[in-house]
Amino acid sequence: ILAIIVAVHECGHFIAARSQGIHVTKFAIGFGPPLLKYQGETVEYSLRLIPLGGYVAFPEDDPTKVDENGDPVELLYEPDDPNLLNNRTIPERALVISAGVIA
Repeated sequence: ILAIIVAVHECGHFIAARSQGIHVTKFAIGFGPPLLKYQGETVEYSLRLIPLGGYVAFPEDDPTKVDENGDPVELLYEPDDPNLLNNRTIPERALVISAGVIA
């Protein structure tokens, strides 16, 4: 039951962001190592070992992307991209943040 509540909560954040055109990079139910993982066109979806939470990740959550050798890689989006969560208006960001509770 808890995993279902978490899934609905995280779906609220995800749907609110995507419906506004805000970039999302990851959608996860649970924490820890992934049990199932699917890489979509722009979003990595995963079901993880510990179903006590979850998260929706945005590109600006990890500004220092590196490859397996530790070398910097090109960012997916420019820092001033208007579709990054941080570059949206306060009401738009508030909708994404509060959508988990509303769901």
